[in-house]
Amino acid sequence: MSALVDTHCHLDAPEFARDATDVRARAARAGVAHCVIPAVHTAAFDAVRELAHRGGDSYALGIHPLFTPRAEEADLRTLDRVLTEHADDPRLVAVGEIGLDHFVPGLDRERQEFFYREQLRLARRHGLPVVLHKLGFGGAVTYERALQLRRLAASLPLSALVLETDAPDIPPHWLYRTAEERAQGTPQGRNEPAELPRIAQVVAELRGMPVEELAEATTRNAIEALPKLGPLLSDNPPP
Repeated sequence: MSALVDTHCHLDAPEFARDATDVRARAARAGVAHCVIPAVHTAAFDAVRELAHRGGDSYALGIHPLFTPRAEEADLRTLDRVLTEHADDPRLVAVGEIGLDHFVPGLDRERQEFFYREQLRLARRHGLPVVLHKLGFGGAVTYERALQLRRLAASLPLSALVLETDAPDIPPHWLYRTAEERAQGTPQGRNEPAELPRIAQVVAELRGMPVEELAEATTRNAIEALPKLGPLLSDNPPP
């Protein structure tokens, strides 16, 4: 299979604190040539940058909508400053993860919209694209009951598709355990970027196309959406 790009995985998450290097190595062996690691709050900025440089990947800096309740305007100034300081870093490819979340209860819509707008302004000022909250196809598309998502995966123009795992969140169906299974001692499987090839296979089957063709197209789309990925993938071809 052609090299895959995981356009959204949180290698800085606590679930990977002990073995992030091994997680990335497993993904590379599975055919994942590149991971984009988005920050979700300012305290994660250093961690995602370090992980991206260590693993030959890339990173984005931003404030996730779920973190807006505790964010302050000073965090926007921090984001602006760090984007300026690292403007020449080829691995800084976007502002993100940003966006809106109207699914989780208790979040202030106006506050979310304020941070969203301000971060869009910063992205424009610094000439960077944005990584938005959950717009790629990942583990959720592997569930047969996700009818609308699967219809979109099958019918959207191929040029509109990118792949992600959102690891460790949103595990594909083969890792999911019901509450009853977990109560009986069966642990929830941990989602990792190494699951991306199998997710790609599901999407390819939904579209009735070879997975190799899907891999080539989604990698091309990722580079188009995040132009700074192009040189990174050229400089670090998959093994």
